[in-house]
Amino acid sequence: MSIFFRFLIVVLALSLSLNANSADSDIGIILMHGKWSGPPAPPIQVLATALKAKGFQVATPFMSWGARRMYDVDYSTTLSEIEAAAKTLRAKGAKRIIVAGHSFGANATIAYAGSGRELDGVVAIAPGHVP
Repeated sequence: MSIFFRFLIVVLALSLSLNANSADSDIGIILMHGKWSGPPAPPIQVLATALKAKGFQVATPFMSWGARRMYDVDYSTTLSEIEAAAKTLRAKGAKRIIVAGHSFGANATIAYAGSGRELDGVVAIAPGHVP
């Protein structure tokens, strides 16, 4: 993992968590790994751990572009999987949903936001799309 990427993760974790307190437990964050990776992807798990420690509800789904899935469903189905993760967080009490991702996961956060589904924030970390 590059130093620049590590710096981005630290900045993101700090910016999301500095003002967090127990009242922020109504925020659900879906963190998505990059291409050919998957939970527990170290950068995503580090961020997830920091956010959970600050009281955020966090989901780290294993996405369709992950190493063990290798594009097993089409992109529209993948967006539906993100929506299912959001529904699960809402069922656990999240009132606001943020989608965040790294590389190909960042691409998915942007696509999800553009799909018109309900969400409150997007964090795209080093968006990538190859292929």
